[in-house]
Order: sequence, then C-alpha cells, then structure tokens
Amino acid sequence: MKETYELVIDSVREVENGFYRVNEMYHVPPCEGNRDYQAVQAWIAAGNIPIPYTPLEPEPEPEQPLRASDLADLIEAIADLPKASRDKVLAALKKKGTK
Repeated sequence: MKETYELVIDSVREVENGFYRVNEMYHVPPCEGNRDYQAVQAWIAAGNIPIPYTPLEPEPEPEQPLRASDLADLIEAIADLPKASRDKVLAALKKKGTK
C-alpha cells in the first residue's frame, strides 16, 4: 500500500532557480507534477505570501599580501616620482607587508 502524506506549510521562502524552501526545511522544485509544488501553489492561492528571494552577497576576496616581485615592479614604476611621494608610497607598501 502506498503511503501518503500532507505537507503542512508554515512558511515559504523563494530561493534560486524558482525553487521554494518550505518551513526552512524542504526544497521544492518548480515542477507542476510535484505534489509539494502543488501544495505551495495552493498555499499562495489561499492568500499567503512567500518570503522574496534575496541573492546572497558574494564573499569579498581576501586581501593578498604583496609578493616581493610585485614590490620590485612598483618600486621601479615610482622611480620618477619626487622623493617625498616615493617615500610615502614605499611606507604604505611596507605597512601592507610582503610575502
């Protein structure tokens, strides 16, 4: 005998690619033949509003320390600056550190 169940919906959150996250536990695909998807659609038709999808902010790239070769290239590039400006740039580079 085939067991049946009824999806009890307390909350629905829209997630990527049209999927829904039900009760912060189940991912429901956007598939008309899926009975959980049909339950979500009925829940929405009854006047309930899903929590809108909010894309995650990408993680910022971690700062990489300057490599010694980068530092040498920068020193060569600033060689034509006045000494005071050159000293400020070099101090900032030393403060950042090298690898």
